[in-house]
Amino acid sequence: MTNVSTLRMLVCSLVLLGTAAAQTQVGQVTLTPLQPTTRSPQPAASPSTSGASTFRISKPPVGWYNLTGRVTAANSPRLPRGSRIILTLENLKAGSPSLVQVNFPSSRLNVPYQMYFNASRLKVGESYGLRATVQDEEGKILYRSPNPVPLPSRLTETVNVVVARIP
Repeated sequence: MTNVSTLRMLVCSLVLLGTAAAQTQVGQVTLTPLQPTTRSPQPAASPSTSGASTFRISKPPVGWYNLTGRVTAANSPRLPRGSRIILTLENLKAGSPSLVQVNFPSSRLNVPYQMYFNASRLKVGESYGLRATVQDEEGKILYRSPNPVPLPSRLTETVNVVVARIP
């Protein structure tokens, strides 16, 4: 019983001392006080909702399509809070699912994008197009490209996608 109470007092004193540098041995147990971790202060990150200030072009692997450009609308309107831009690469054959989808938050239109994908995902002889949709926080479509922009034949290309307001 005295060993248990001695151990308790020792542990309590180590806890109260906090940053004691020495180890203490009680019987066959070595007690090492934990050093509090210190972090250097870092500036608070403020996420960009426009995507423009943090947009950096990535370099895709060789042989991949690398489409860059802007999603634009007349007058570069501001978007409601929580809006998202969704770019899809579609097979233009009716009823085909989209092959690639990129989505990101934005507070306005006329924003840059990058989409890259492996060219082997495309079927020879098929036609493909790029379409943009803008949704609000609840998923309601606010803007949409009236027609898909045809996929260029070159692997690296700038493709601007214009969207129009959905009434």
